[in-house]
Amino acid sequence: MATETTELLQPTNTPEVDQLIATGAKRGWISYDELNNTLPDEMVEPDRIDELLVHLEQIGVKLADSRKLPADKRVQFAEDDKPKPKIPDVGEDDEEGIVAALEEALQDATTRRIDDPVRMYLTQMGEISLLTREEEIRLAKKIETCRMIFRRKVLENDYAVQSSVDVLELVQSGELPFDRTMKISTAEEDAKTKISMRIPQNLVTIKKLLEMNREDWETLDTTRMAKTARAEMQDTIRRRRRKLATLVEELSLRTSRIQPVLHKLR
Repeated sequence: MATETTELLQPTNTPEVDQLIATGAKRGWISYDELNNTLPDEMVEPDRIDELLVHLEQIGVKLADSRKLPADKRVQFAEDDKPKPKIPDVGEDDEEGIVAALEEALQDATTRRIDDPVRMYLTQMGEISLLTREEEIRLAKKIETCRMIFRRKVLENDYAVQSSVDVLELVQSGELPFDRTMKISTAEEDAKTKISMRIPQNLVTIKKLLEMNREDWETLDTTRMAKTARAEMQDTIRRRRRKLATLVEELSLRTSRIQPVLHKLR
């Protein structure tokens, strides 16, 4: 079987992103928080995210959840990003004063009773500080980045792609409502018509690539191969999976249709 040669992708990044990649290459991982805090706004796009993920995969760098890392490896954020707990206004070493202040606060909370649910809600809301504009932008970017990464990672799986194909065929036949199954961009003119015309074309290519992957996996499972030939075939399958993810993403399936697939995989 003929194999394709893979060139190491070198995406165009900012110096900060290049520095993060270099750091990740040394230790073998990058946390999602580090990636989100480093990525500039112009790189939060599907093509740029995919390009970066492919590059990280090629150099052997994994993405990790900061919460699951050991304490000594967690990312340290700026003080402005950390929640600020309420500390009693007493001396740092005044243990008795701290205990007394906490008891007073607890007593005050238990003696006051708010029967009006609306007033209770407003009281609780008043204790929560509002986000600044910079915090809103940072969190919105983090949500979008993680959403893109989540979708790409799930869709780089043959079972997930096949499940997406089943859903798309139901949309194409009219058995599933288009608007509730697909996310249509309001910024693009006549997006619904464009996606509708794209579905049958992409499905043909997707099915062919899935069949090729099945055949290659059958070969890997039943045939004794040289280590180099096996690695090349596995790399070919991975590249097909990235192409499959791209083809499915072009059809704008809602994330709510992809999330159940992850639960089934687990």
